[in-house]
Amino acid sequence: MRRLKETWVLHGTRVAVEGDAIEIERLLKDELEEVSVTDGGWRTLLRSRADGRFWELSYPQSHMHGGGPRTLAELGIPSVADWT
Repeated sequence: MRRLKETWVLHGTRVAVEGDAIEIERLLKDELEEVSVTDGGWRTLLRSRADGRFWELSYPQSHMHGGGPRTLAELGIPSVADWT
């Protein structure tokens, strides 16, 4: 299963978004649709339009400004009911 992680890197006074950020954006824009949101918006369940696989978008460092870097992980669950 795929797990994509965005990273934030400080370059002088600027923060650059790096890691898997471009791939996360592409998947969110072109391939995934929102199914459910929980934990005050810190976790979102998504489904692939192409094959029905479920993915979770989360902010594991939510204590950081703006929720911190994103993680997008493919889940091995068969239905929405299996998402906790």
